[in-house]
Amino acid sequence: MSGVIWAAASGLGFGLFQAVNVRAVQQLDDVYVSTFFQLGSASLVLVVLSAVTGELAVIDDLTAWAIVSFTIAGAVHFFMGWTLLNVSQHRIGAARTAPLLATVPLWGIAIAAVVYGELPPAAAWIGIVVMVAGALTVSSPTAMAGMHWTDARFGIATAFLWALSPIFTIEGLEEVDAPVLGVTIGMLSSALAYGALIALGAE
Repeated sequence: MSGVIWAAASGLGFGLFQAVNVRAVQQLDDVYVSTFFQLGSASLVLVVLSAVTGELAVIDDLTAWAIVSFTIAGAVHFFMGWTLLNVSQHRIGAARTAPLLATVPLWGIAIAAVVYGELPPAAAWIGIVVMVAGALTVSSPTAMAGMHWTDARFGIATAFLWALSPIFTIEGLEEVDAPVLGVTIGMLSSALAYGALIALGAE
């Protein structure tokens, strides 16, 4: 049950993030700078959360592979995923981007089948099919006036990356049972890399 609660809280938090995020992207009018600010702000929050949950205490238990795994997960999910998310929202808006993200389970099924040889139970398939069908319906060109299928590529790419990143997160968690710390490492490394690229580009 705790996993369901965390998932529900995550969904609610992401919904709020979407609403605030699109305003930030529009006001800054620079996808990359806004992404950097988001990564930096989230990193600070996660560092505090890691301290509050006590997971910073296990930082000495981190293996090299755990750090590498969490860093790769962060690069896939945050560095690349959040960038494409912001590009999509900047081009077609949050309302049109959100349904595209509902394709994450579809990508997740394909990746899990290839990597782990696992498939969801029949009941889960029903929910996934309904959710993805709904996403395709509300994001179709006929439902979204002036939108073409090519406009969906950034949102769909985001969904694919978000389905891919858990593979590396799982690898890290097999080394150390510290999920919040793992996300913090992924987020912080992405923020630092993003800041470095922006600084290099400004020179």
